[in-house]
Amino acid sequence: MESEEPLSLRLEPMIEEAEQNGLWFFHHSRLDGIIWFSPKEIRERLRNNKFVGEPRRWKLRMPEERIAQIYQEVVYATEELEQFKERVNRSSP
Repeated sequence: MESEEPLSLRLEPMIEEAEQNGLWFFHHSRLDGIIWFSPKEIRERLRNNKFVGEPRRWKLRMPEERIAQIYQEVVYATEELEQFKERVNRSSP
């Protein structure tokens, strides 16, 4: 059973740690996919009564991890695009 303490208070230690260490809130599941929020975005969501989820849902991670992931996805997508374009060009009369 969850604490009766308001969610904002339960998340505050994590928000403070994230702010102090340049970390972001990270969550990944099959249902939700990959979610990243800055501490500022978490505070805004709490203020606007948007769904945030319990502290146990979140891990604090360096946002540079996501930047590196996105960069790698772009590299793979660019390679796939170029390979497919080559296949199309070879197949054209």
